[in-house]
Amino acid sequence: NMFYWCTSLKKILRSIGLTIIIGIYTALWSVLFMLPGIALYLCAFLLPNLSLSAFFALLLCGTALILFGAFATAARTVSYITARCLLASDPDLGIRGALKECRKISKGRHMEYFVLCLSFILWLVASNLTYGIVGLYATPYFYMTTMLFIRDVKNPHVTPPDMHIPLHM
Repeated sequence: NMFYWCTSLKKILRSIGLTIIIGIYTALWSVLFMLPGIALYLCAFLLPNLSLSAFFALLLCGTALILFGAFATAARTVSYITARCLLASDPDLGIRGALKECRKISKGRHMEYFVLCLSFILWLVASNLTYGIVGLYATPYFYMTTMLFIRDVKNPHVTPPDMHIPLHM
């Protein structure tokens, strides 16, 4: 049923609540490293009588913190996508349950899922170049792939059905 989420106000509020919590967590992850990096930039430019080596050291440390913060934020954002899919597959799970299950599923699998998400980068570029038209195909494809990833992580011993098509009838 395409409008399954619209059947109950409780489901809609859980979905909105999860989106808000994920937004807050993502903002906190970005602030954790990026704010000190920006502060080092400001110190480098605003401190008087700073030697050239200290200036470049502050710029280098600030850049490293900002880049690390950007990578950590991207990794957290990617891992929270599974929480949305988990809540969609089991609406009775709740916000905390979806985030807890998300952490449990992605434990030790961050890089595998990150690489899976990177495989969709060309779809994202194509979607942007076509003003979202390709996204009509690519977005459901991405979320279905995420759901299959979650299924495979939850049930690692289940093999997919044999897709062998006989050549002779």
